[in-house]
Amino acid sequence: MKIDFLDKINEKEIKKRPLYIRSAVVLAIITPLFFFQLTSIGNLFRPFFRMNQNLENTEFQNIAEWVGQIGQIIRSGDKSLEGERDDRINILLLGMGGAGHDGAYLTDTMILASIKTKEKKISMISIPRDLTVPIDGYGWRRVNNINAFAEAKEKGSGSQTTAKTLSQIFKIPIHYYIRADFKGFQKLVDRLGGVSVYVDRAFVDNQYPTLDEKYQVLTFNEGWQVMDGDKALKFVRSRHGSNGEASDFARSKRQQKILIALKDKIFSFSTIFNPLKLQGIYSDISSSIDTNLKMWEIMRLRKIIESIDTSTIINKVISDEKGNFLVAANIDGAYVLQPKTGNFDEINSMIKNIFESTEPKEEHKPIPLRVEVQNGTKKNGLASKTSKDIEGLGYEVTKICNAIEQDYEKTIIYDLTAGKRRKELDILREKLNADVSFSPPSWLVNPATPSQVDIDTPSPISNESPIDFLIILGANIE
Repeated sequence: MKIDFLDKINEKEIKKRPLYIRSAVVLAIITPLFFFQLTSIGNLFRPFFRMNQNLENTEFQNIAEWVGQIGQIIRSGDKSLEGERDDRINILLLGMGGAGHDGAYLTDTMILASIKTKEKKISMISIPRDLTVPIDGYGWRRVNNINAFAEAKEKGSGSQTTAKTLSQIFKIPIHYYIRADFKGFQKLVDRLGGVSVYVDRAFVDNQYPTLDEKYQVLTFNEGWQVMDGDKALKFVRSRHGSNGEASDFARSKRQQKILIALKDKIFSFSTIFNPLKLQGIYSDISSSIDTNLKMWEIMRLRKIIESIDTSTIINKVISDEKGNFLVAANIDGAYVLQPKTGNFDEINSMIKNIFESTEPKEEHKPIPLRVEVQNGTKKNGLASKTSKDIEGLGYEVTKICNAIEQDYEKTIIYDLTAGKRRKELDILREKLNADVSFSPPSWLVNPATPSQVDIDTPSPISNESPIDFLIILGANIE
């Protein structure tokens, strides 16, 4: 059935848009914290889209469902999320291949995310798919089988069963779960027009599996890359990369980069105020997610996490590396991972005390902010003058130059840190009365494009020593 957001005949439909947009913003803020969590937008908006169908085709049960969701938000007030009163909310995040993939219901990605509500802390613990655990009715099997076994018994029960099983094994309550497949993730990235990601180190993966049970070679170059859905999916799934990118820890870091890039893209003005684009997002991913989070719970979750610095996320990987908890084994010719001690006590202790640092505290000097300043106007000496003001704030100006185009009306700051220096960004934005972009300019992503005219020596921004902010001054600077 066709849904038209531009239909102005029904005034009731038009009045619903503000709530729609606010809900999109909520999901955008939540996104960077959890792997594939953005796809929960499908459940959030399902009643809304049903209500936007032509009135003669709208079923009463859908109207009742929509009214019920709104009523929950109104009645929720200061109602607490599960685990909130105990100062810890645990959410299980699952990623699977889905239809058309080999082992469609095997959970390729498993992350236990925890939020310490009072101290505003977040942890993410990656669970390896090869870890052997006791599964009711099947004995000791790989942990990624839980979802598949449950789906084979009863379709739609995999997420809940996985959460329940891991809760028993790790001896902690798992309050919520979110499961998404790769198809939804890939379509989401494409719908947003791709994402810009900084690849920290170049790597090659010669063993990336294809759908026809063969392998293909993946190559990622260092520096800024614009990735479509297919490339982004390969970036987060690659397991056999060179140059130190073959570990689960490295893969987890790549996943976090993509999530932050997704958040920035969907939070942009061009997305959250574009009903047709949001409708497309829903259409793409509505069949790709499963979660027990209700609308009011997502709204409440947003209030809790909005002030948390995503760069301080505690990221752990349960692995067989030195000093970790597992050991590799071969059982009936199959590679598996088992607890070193024969039980889960040490792992459970780590999970329970994830927010309690057991390492001696070291004094770390703050990393200086590195800024490049370009003059986007025809005012002589503007970049030099402004750079002195910026240095007065304690930031390092690595370079000043003239922008290739000198018709900027307003100053713009390109944040190349993926939001990791939010405090400094806010200071500069206020001081310079600047706009902010979280996506790099096209000429920076593609160094072959002419970009700037140097005051001293012409040279492109180096990928070997990336700057934090690129500032192009506009006519609003005096």
